[in-house]
Amino acid sequence: MSKSHRYAGLVLGLGLAFFAACDDSSSDAGYSIPQYKNETALPDTCEMEVAKVGSTYFACFEDKWIEVTDSATVEQFKEDQDEDKIKENLKKLEKQLKPKAPAEPESSADAEEDVESSDEAEPESSPSEDCSGRRCDDSGKSSSSKKGGDDSGSGDDSGSGSGEESSSDSRPPKKMCGDQSYDHETHFCTNSKEVLELCGGKEYDPWDRACEEGVLVGKCGSQTYDLETRICAYGTEILGKCGVYTYDPEKEFCVGGGKTYFLCNGESYDTQQYFCYESELYEKCGGRTFKPAYNYCWEGVVRGKALCGTTYYVPKTHYCKDETTPMPLPECGTEKYNPEAYYCKDGTTVTKKMECGMEFYIPETHYCTDDDVLMPRCGDGGYDPKTQFCGSDQNVYELCNGKTYDPTTKYCAGGKTITDLAVCNGVKYNPEKQFCAEFSMLGVKTYSVIKYVTIGDLKWMAENLNYGSVVTGAYCNSQATNCDEYGKLYTKSAARRSNTCPTGWRIPSMAEAKKMVAAAEGITTYNGNNSTKPKLESLGFNPVYGGYYDGEDEEYGLLESSMFLWTSDCLEEGSCAFETSVSYILISVGNNSVGVVGPEHILYEMRMSIRCVADK
Repeated sequence: MSKSHRYAGLVLGLGLAFFAACDDSSSDAGYSIPQYKNETALPDTCEMEVAKVGSTYFACFEDKWIEVTDSATVEQFKEDQDEDKIKENLKKLEKQLKPKAPAEPESSADAEEDVESSDEAEPESSPSEDCSGRRCDDSGKSSSSKKGGDDSGSGDDSGSGSGEESSSDSRPPKKMCGDQSYDHETHFCTNSKEVLELCGGKEYDPWDRACEEGVLVGKCGSQTYDLETRICAYGTEILGKCGVYTYDPEKEFCVGGGKTYFLCNGESYDTQQYFCYESELYEKCGGRTFKPAYNYCWEGVVRGKALCGTTYYVPKTHYCKDETTPMPLPECGTEKYNPEAYYCKDGTTVTKKMECGMEFYIPETHYCTDDDVLMPRCGDGGYDPKTQFCGSDQNVYELCNGKTYDPTTKYCAGGKTITDLAVCNGVKYNPEKQFCAEFSMLGVKTYSVIKYVTIGDLKWMAENLNYGSVVTGAYCNSQATNCDEYGKLYTKSAARRSNTCPTGWRIPSMAEAKKMVAAAEGITTYNGNNSTKPKLESLGFNPVYGGYYDGEDEEYGLLESSMFLWTSDCLEEGSCAFETSVSYILISVGNNSVGVVGPEHILYEMRMSIRCVADK
């Protein structure tokens, strides 16, 4: 609504005190307000005029007719229009509505009281009176005739029987509406001389009002409406009333303070807690609205969404997969995490991934080489998936002609053919990396699967020998459990026996040991290391540092730091200058060295590990 419209409503609202008393157009004592049949009959041009359609008043301001539905104070609109202008127009309206010939005001309600009961002090009016201040019937006589008399029953012209007649009829006197009589306590007479029932004890104009179950409602064409919350516009359209403004209830709703909001998907809502965005309701963020397409609310703060490809997403609930697709964050226990930088360890703990070059990886599933190359993990290391695979036993195997296989039941024969494993006393093994060792002691044969590796033209055991007992001169370093990991330590007499090694296998000579070391030294580098020991590891020799026994001090030592292996040169009687001379292979962890030692003359017992070689 424009300021001029609101002002017109204000002006007429303040002027109602003037024209309310001048409502009866039949009275020639005061100002006569023009009455029209309907709104379309109102003049097209006007300045400061007042008119009436039915029982509804209209005020004109700048050629605009405005229906008066509310009265307001001048203070409410000081900020909308100049105060001097308001006062000037109020004076104009007051002058326009001022009665031409002032007469003693007498309301219609007072007149009705006079009809219902006789005047206590006034003398009875004569038939020649003009019924001023009273309702008159069609004959022009006052509705308060001599028939009623005064309350005391006395009067010069009343007659002696008037008192008896009044006391015999206790019903209230009837009123006339045209040629109809009616009971004014239950009914009323309209301007069109129609008798209607009072609505909640009140009269109304049936032109723009109706009565529904004793409640007065507005009438707009063929529809009715609530007078408190709705208003009729143009005689046909029902609009909402919100303070001094109107609104379309089909599209908007009204809240306290006279503010209107658009409906959200056809529904109203709590504007203090929610807001509508693209026909959907969202909860405000710390009392603020935002654009959910580009922002989100986190702990009462509006934050910007992140872009994934061409889609915006909430980083607190989603992550960007492959830089193109937003995906919901997975849960680890009760915590959500971004799988791009974290992983769920043991199903309960969110753990940060490790970095390998420019990549993140999970250490339980991948391995980062010293050159920052990320590889899948297998056991304690990684492998190249292009040429290798990780078996179910967590050992690395070469692909067989580009294919994987189950190393628990198959092996790759010749690097080309997947073949069934061989069987050794019920135990399956790969004959290209293991052999079925047969031991014979005191006529009893036992079998065991042992790993081997071919270095040069000789097959070497790839693990320390773990056969025999104390009776046969085989001991564990310090405690029995060490034998399972490091093998046993053997005395010189035990190493001398032919049945200590498996059938078809023997103790290597110093010359054969030197060939093995030479083969390792022939390798340029291994993992960037130029020492012999790591080169030896690359050949598959797999050193196991079982230490030794020093008979002089009568104690075991160097476990996990050195490996002593018997050679055969001084084992046979007379093969060396002294019976107590020994020869052996020494591999040291400390300085990455490999050496062949002997013959060395010692005066005490030594116990060392054994690696057998196959007979040629």
